[in-house]
Amino acid sequence: MPVYQSLMADGDWSLRLKPETPMSIREAMSTPFAHVVVMPAPIDPSHFSDADILSNARYTGVALRPGPGLEVSGRGLSWWLGDDNGTGSSVVTPLTINTNSYNAAVTSILNAGVTQPLVLSGSSTGGFGANHNAEYNWLTKRQILDSVVRDFWNVEWKVNNDFTVSVSTAANLYTGSKAVITPKTTGYEDGRYGISGVARNNIDYEDFANQVYALSSDGVGDATSLVAANTFYDGRGFIVYRQRFVDTPESAAGSRTVYAGNLASQAAAARYDYNLQTSRYDVSGKIQMGGYVSVYDPLNGFIKRNTTTGAIDYSLPTRWRGEVIYPIDVRVVGMRWPVEEGMGVLWRNRNASGVSYIDLTPYIEMESGSASIEIGGLERPIEAQNYASSNNLQQVKFNRWETYTPTLTNCSIGNGYISGRYRRDGTTLHIAIHMGVRSTTIITGTITMSLPPVGGGSFMTTPSDADQQNINLFWYDASTTLVYDGAGIILGGASTFTPWGSVGGANLTFLGTGLANGDDIHMQGTIEVNP
Repeated sequence: MPVYQSLMADGDWSLRLKPETPMSIREAMSTPFAHVVVMPAPIDPSHFSDADILSNARYTGVALRPGPGLEVSGRGLSWWLGDDNGTGSSVVTPLTINTNSYNAAVTSILNAGVTQPLVLSGSSTGGFGANHNAEYNWLTKRQILDSVVRDFWNVEWKVNNDFTVSVSTAANLYTGSKAVITPKTTGYEDGRYGISGVARNNIDYEDFANQVYALSSDGVGDATSLVAANTFYDGRGFIVYRQRFVDTPESAAGSRTVYAGNLASQAAAARYDYNLQTSRYDVSGKIQMGGYVSVYDPLNGFIKRNTTTGAIDYSLPTRWRGEVIYPIDVRVVGMRWPVEEGMGVLWRNRNASGVSYIDLTPYIEMESGSASIEIGGLERPIEAQNYASSNNLQQVKFNRWETYTPTLTNCSIGNGYISGRYRRDGTTLHIAIHMGVRSTTIITGTITMSLPPVGGGSFMTTPSDADQQNINLFWYDASTTLVYDGAGIILGGASTFTPWGSVGGANLTFLGTGLANGDDIHMQGTIEVNP
């Protein structure tokens, strides 16, 4: 009955007590939501503080099936954020997040609601880079935290053994590789542990879908996977078609279609699961969950290759235990390991008076057997696009309207005004700008305006200059009290645009020195941006 850990997920654990365990011990373990604490070695908990025990623990889990039975089990500490069924510590009044600091964002998430079972770790560092502006309600803290993480691809969260949450990039959260896994060599060399393991690859089509419908309260967008012309057939000779339905925020129909297309193209790909079996039981002490390991097993495809050509890359050999190897660094996304002889097991009870521990080590039926390591993030040649995991479906950003002030060239606004706002839905950017020319506004030439930030992407390098995108424009001419139409010309890849209007309903004129006191310009439209 092992411990199973999974990246940004609950995992689970289970233990079995010996039949001779005193009933007094078993009854003391009958309180739900207590915690099991696995130590790297047996200890007397009366000699250590709660903080010292938790900071040195190998694993901490919440008890959902407590005593007095002989089998006890539960989930990882992230269960306190919310479970897979949408139950847990939740937000039931609107929570607005508007910050570029994920420390601030995560603190507001964890502190929302009635209870705060977990707190932000002081080791969390960094920021989103762009403002995350959103409102959440009727969701668990786990769901909100996942949403924030998915909006900004390089950010992850993990729950530590001391009931704190760390949020940062994977590089900040996890250290470098400290283990080398090969089919036969073990030992210790140059600060790294050798682990003998067998690699197994499995191809999984269980979640296959080649058509996805993106549903929201204001419409439906759908798209068929790029592999719609597949050569898979069912038992009666028809092309295989499987549909998936997903919920999306309210958005423009075009954005829903983009969202559905992104999901479909990845859901139709094979999922490749890589699993390492090792006879070394205590892998949790040598391998960091979420970190990286170096794996060399050429017969099973674990060898360094050029990511462009797919050929074996001999440029960076590694000397290990008397031989030259070409390992690849892969990420540990799951671990299953037994609680074995030599470890310590404690039961942590908490009540209004404080914390108490029970040493369960003498009463646990210790385990034997192999440990398994689930790995991901393999480098693949560019031809092997179908190695994408179905757990990495591309998400689309759906944001609220945000304000920005366009930067003007050839114009000093004076007592006039310029204001803008924008909202991004996937690869569609909505823009609205209002400009007013007043008595002290100075215009020296053709005006250009800056486009808003795009929240993590970049402006499309296409269409070409000859096939530019446009923003609709309405120009109120105070001298004639007439309204003229026009457009904002956005060239491919540009971060600025030039507004122009039709004068007298005929000639096209770039807006500039022809503007005068009292004139107003309203611009709005949508343009494409990169993911």
